[in-house]
Amino acid sequence: MTSEIKKIGHNIDLKNIIVHQAIKEQGIRHTTLKKADGLLEIKEKERLFIGRINKVYHRKSSPIYGIFGKTNEVFKNYLKTYLLDNDFYTFTIKSLEHYKLSLEAEIASTGGFMIFAHFINTDYNNEYLLILTINNKNGYVLNENDLTIKDAKSLDLNKVDVACLINLTKWKNIESGLDTESKTYLSFVKGKKDVSYYFLSFIDCDNKQTGSEASQRLVKAMDMYCDKKGYDRTTKIKKRNDVFRYCDDCMNNKTEIQLSVISALLDPEDPQEFQEFASDEEYGVSSIISGDRSKLKPMKFVMYKNKQMTVEFDCALLGKEVVAALNERIIAKAEALKANGVTPTLGIVRVGENESDLSYERGATKRCEKLGVEYKKYLLPADATQEQVLAVIDEVNKDDSIHGVLLFRPLPKHLNQDEIEQALDPAKDVDCMTNGSMAGVFTGKDLGYPPCTPQACMEILDHYGIDCTGKKAVVIGRSLVVGKPAAMMLVKKNATVTICHTRTVDMPSVAREADIIIVAAGRAGVVGADYVKAGQVVIDVGINVNAEGKLCGDVDYAAVEPIVDAITPVPGGVGSVTTSVLIGHVVDAAEKAAARR
Repeated sequence: MTSEIKKIGHNIDLKNIIVHQAIKEQGIRHTTLKKADGLLEIKEKERLFIGRINKVYHRKSSPIYGIFGKTNEVFKNYLKTYLLDNDFYTFTIKSLEHYKLSLEAEIASTGGFMIFAHFINTDYNNEYLLILTINNKNGYVLNENDLTIKDAKSLDLNKVDVACLINLTKWKNIESGLDTESKTYLSFVKGKKDVSYYFLSFIDCDNKQTGSEASQRLVKAMDMYCDKKGYDRTTKIKKRNDVFRYCDDCMNNKTEIQLSVISALLDPEDPQEFQEFASDEEYGVSSIISGDRSKLKPMKFVMYKNKQMTVEFDCALLGKEVVAALNERIIAKAEALKANGVTPTLGIVRVGENESDLSYERGATKRCEKLGVEYKKYLLPADATQEQVLAVIDEVNKDDSIHGVLLFRPLPKHLNQDEIEQALDPAKDVDCMTNGSMAGVFTGKDLGYPPCTPQACMEILDHYGIDCTGKKAVVIGRSLVVGKPAAMMLVKKNATVTICHTRTVDMPSVAREADIIIVAAGRAGVVGADYVKAGQVVIDVGINVNAEGKLCGDVDYAAVEPIVDAITPVPGGVGSVTTSVLIGHVVDAAEKAAARR
């Protein structure tokens, strides 16, 4: 038994254990309680018993994860009291009496031995409370003395049909606010005949509010499982897409997602392997999952293919990936220029101290430092005169060490913004302020630089290999800053473009016809599920603050993301790319300046 302890019970630090009995036959309400006189003495046999139960619980029974409900908090209050006074015996007696009420309320219920165990799993350093009901099974033994067959009763530890495991450590951390990431801390085994709801009622377990976390756990477990199996990228993508299609069908048909089905999809030759892997304590995936499409969507890979290449990616068009690739190119160019005695430099002109300007300025200067680009600041008070601002513009125009200029707009209302913008040298206009730069966008000629935000949209499309040729594109918004330039840049990519605006009739139906949608409406969540269809790519340019004070886009992400093939998040999408585009324009301007010398 000692060697067995080392194999199975090595990670169990058993604190308390007790066994009671509830005697009740199916079809009869009366229940008799047989209460233990005291706690069991903890020896090797008891640790081995709990070790085996713990192993079977996770690997064979496929538990479902949840939380305490708010319908009947009697048991939860008993548990809270125990954690304060450490009186395990009293806690179990009160819980047993409470369980009796649940048994007698359901005529189909049956009694059994009721085991309470408080232990620490030393592998995870977590405290647990295990409650299970189990019955003896009929069997036979061979008598060693007279070599005869005798009747016998024993426990079948491989069949845990009604049980609950509470992660006390996680529960306490969630209750105290120390853990803000997790939601579930309780798991239960449902019972093969689905008659164990009286047991769940006794615990007051709720598994209906945890679809989001369950879906996240599934995605994580799948990724780790595929890595463990050593699947190559192609195999991994295929299996993830197969699982996503199954989950998507379940959600469309409003049926529960079965972990056993997913397990069979991942490995038909060993259909139980993933189920056992995912239901382990480390991942805690329920046997039955109420899916959250937004959390399961990352399993889906989208493929875009043209003559030159095939690109596969998940549904989130993440700006950080585009930024990483763009930054690499910018750094290489900047280093080459420095080797030839040219240091790319950005001139920052700010009038006043608008908070959004200051925020963007911090981001721009940090990006400059990261990419090897210098910067000079020209700061003016909010009441600066037209002449003072024009004098600064003249200064940066004449300074050969300044290659590009960032002028924060809008300017204070007392200033003539158009005059100031047009005074800038178009060669240093890295954010498309001048008429010359804008003319370059609309004529397709190499004049100045396009606005950074629509250029960021193009960078995202290019990075993910989304070919615009022959595609229908809709741009929502007609500003000169984003909407109109984005439309022209899409035309240059051979897309067929429609611009929508406030006077567009039935805008949702127009948007649904598109393959690619760029949204620059300037209003939070204006584009909802009625604007989109499956197969579309959505680029959300908007930066807004919602009622909760959180950044959000012009697209209702939660409503749209489950439908479309791919979408940029906010934050983390276009905005993160825009700053790198600006710095890239500065480096390009430095290259052109060096070539003119």
